[in-house]
Amino acid sequence: HVIVVGGGFAGVTCAMTLDTVPDFHVTLIDTKEFFEFTPAFAKTLVNPSIDTIRLHHTDILQNGTFLLGSCDAIGANSIRVNSRVLGFHYLVIATGSSYGNEIKSRGASHAFRIKQLSHEYAELKDATSVLVAGGGLVGVEIAAEIATHFPDRSRKAITLVESGASLLRRNHPKAHDIALKRLKDMGVKVIFNTRVATVTAMSSGGAVLLSEGIGGTLDKVYIATGPRPNSAAMAESMARCVDVEGYIRVEGSMQVVGLRNIFAVGDVVDVDEEKTFWGSCMEGINTAKNIQRVEAGKKPVFQGTGG
Repeated sequence: HVIVVGGGFAGVTCAMTLDTVPDFHVTLIDTKEFFEFTPAFAKTLVNPSIDTIRLHHTDILQNGTFLLGSCDAIGANSIRVNSRVLGFHYLVIATGSSYGNEIKSRGASHAFRIKQLSHEYAELKDATSVLVAGGGLVGVEIAAEIATHFPDRSRKAITLVESGASLLRRNHPKAHDIALKRLKDMGVKVIFNTRVATVTAMSSGGAVLLSEGIGGTLDKVYIATGPRPNSAAMAESMARCVDVEGYIRVEGSMQVVGLRNIFAVGDVVDVDEEKTFWGSCMEGINTAKNIQRVEAGKKPVFQGTGG
């Protein structure tokens, strides 16, 4: 019995891979009833009618079981979900990460997510001033999508704030200059070496204070300054396996340090790499294969830091 906690890219890929293996029964647990292609968030932000990026978990597993709920305790051979204890032979923690706003869904139902995105679009459409905090992949894409969909800068001023000296700083240096030029060509104001200190509200005239002491009131704010790992259950149950930043410590095999039958994958792990859906999918597949290898008495395969 393999329990996979988390229905994002890493968790779903791992669950789907093992679901086809006759010797394994998979239980997929998630706080929402659907899988969402999160890289498309920026596109749906300006076009909420797009509804092809979500898939119900019950349609993903052909042989396994889906359970809607939240894991709040983890043991060596069991977890607690919705006050119910579930035993496992192998556990895969794929609880992902969270942002400071609605980039990732917090609601359980598909209908709630659609309503949420429609509400986000209505606020964005009426906003005359927009701030995007964070110049990484997510922040740059959000700013670019808004600027493309709403090209009149006299009606909608867009500012992107980045704490470092360049955009996409974990990517190739050429990408830094290309992204900056494209945003400037679209009329986006980019401010470097500045952080967002406080935000009183994400919408409806929220006040923003920047680290340089600059303040102002904006109609809409998007926080894309880096996701926070969702590792609370692991931190409480097995604190030694979580680092100071909240990431779960794993070996190259994606096994949690010191544990043979518990794996962790995706945004929640301490692997030093760009957190992308492709990398998460590769970790999910590799972990599914390693579980099979461990069960067969073979040595697990280590995954390189490049994915």
